[in-house]
Amino acid sequence: MPSPLISAFANATRMPPAKTICFCLSTRPATAARVIAQNFNKLMEETGLKIDTVLQTGRRIYSLRHTAICMRLVLSEGKVNIYTLAKNAGTSVEQIERFYARNLPISAELVKNLQSYGD
Repeated sequence: MPSPLISAFANATRMPPAKTICFCLSTRPATAARVIAQNFNKLMEETGLKIDTVLQTGRRIYSLRHTAICMRLVLSEGKVNIYTLAKNAGTSVEQIERFYARNLPISAELVKNLQSYGD
């Protein structure tokens, strides 16, 4: 029995679950990018996840990049090397600080750090 995600994707693409491919097998980057984005959009619409209920904005394939960077920052509790993260994500430390880290919750470690006097 296919997973609910595969079933939803199969419904969105009108393909039987056994033949469903979420991504693209094309060797042409432009074609692959277009097909992946189309499939992602269909999947978001079929599962009711197209609109972010908090921000009231539409989700795009680019949303996955944002989520991955934010989750890495949050789950590491401030221990991730931000330079390595930026290099891996193909961005800069400045971009991560400006667009990703500014709205993240303050960790217990950071609070402790801010309340100490170097002891």
